Amino acid sequence: MKKAIFLTASLCLGLGVSPIHASKFNLEGMKELQETGKSLAEQAENLQRVVVLDDERGENVVKDNGVIDGKCIEVMGSLTKENQKVVMRKCKDEMVQRWRFDDQQRMVNAGGMCLGYRGNPTQPGTGLKTEKCQQGERQVWRRNDEGQLVNTAQLCLDGRGEDPAVRPCDAKQRSQKWGMFD
Repeated sequence: MKKAIFLTASLCLGLGVSPIHASKFNLEGMKELQETGKSLAEQAENLQRVVVLDDERGENVVKDNGVIDGKCIEVMGSLTKENQKVVMRKCKDEMVQRWRFDDQQRMVNAGGMCLGYRGNPTQPGTGLKTEKCQQGERQVWRRNDEGQLVNTAQLCLDGRGEDPAVRPCDAKQRSQKWGMFD
């Protein structure tokens, strides 16, 4: 321990920084890291899985014991990068399937990226990807009384198959009924 303190003091003096200033800097840096960590932890508490409530089998995916046996929206690749494909996968308790709605009604993943489009959001069949969150209506999703997630072009998020896409809203279409669960 004495060697580490001596080494730190020697390095600081060699760089023209007093050990007192270096320790003050480190404490301020630590406080900043703690605050950032608290903020990320608070956001993580609000993250949930976005689940198709009724799957192709015609069964409710939320079982009586609370287990989710269905498909969730999942990011393929890095949570913090743009242009990562969004797919439907069997629900599991992993961050790649965690999302939240922010105060602007955008769906934000665990890495801070928004749910976006791999093409024209007004074109039925357009797939999904991650994008940097932006101001405006492009990334806004609203949940209607039918449990559908509707974009500003009045198309619904459809979880049919492996590749979720926007399609014309159809209240009878089970793949358009969504829920959010821990």
